[in-house]
Amino acid sequence: MPRQKDQIWEHATNEGDRIRCNICQATFKGGITRIKYHLARITCNDVRPCPVVSDELCQIAKKAVEAIATGGKRKNRNFNLVEKGITPTSLHLTQAPSLVEPSSLKQKTLFAMTRKKEKEIADDALVKAMIICNILFNILRSEEFVAACAKIAEHGPGYVPPSSETARTKILA
Repeated sequence: MPRQKDQIWEHATNEGDRIRCNICQATFKGGITRIKYHLARITCNDVRPCPVVSDELCQIAKKAVEAIATGGKRKNRNFNLVEKGITPTSLHLTQAPSLVEPSSLKQKTLFAMTRKKEKEIADDALVKAMIICNILFNILRSEEFVAACAKIAEHGPGYVPPSSETARTKILA
């Protein structure tokens, strides 16, 4: 038995990978769920609220969105908006629903990913130097060594360690 067609399809047209609102003619990439949010006047997932939808149709769309939120016509929901106290009627019309914690939504920036890779390269170089120079790994626990690394980091790029002559005569003297 085929699935019953959603009543919101009366107000939308499928145009391949896009869907068009028959009321305001706005198009969205995606499916009927985006039109439901559009007609419910809820901004979510790059969907703009429909500026000309009637209040009656808006209420129908809100009920359809609420059915999605409660797991009503969707399978394999990993979350339940109602359990979190979020319903389309409790949302401000231009507010996107928070489905997961905001901290988990943050994507690492290119700068952060590059810094992580640079740290891995620096760590590798440090460990190789320690092995070649027969320096014990216990130095990594030393407060003096950690403080010296912090001072080198404060200096920034271009730091050149002192020569053995300078270390022996000027620094230790």
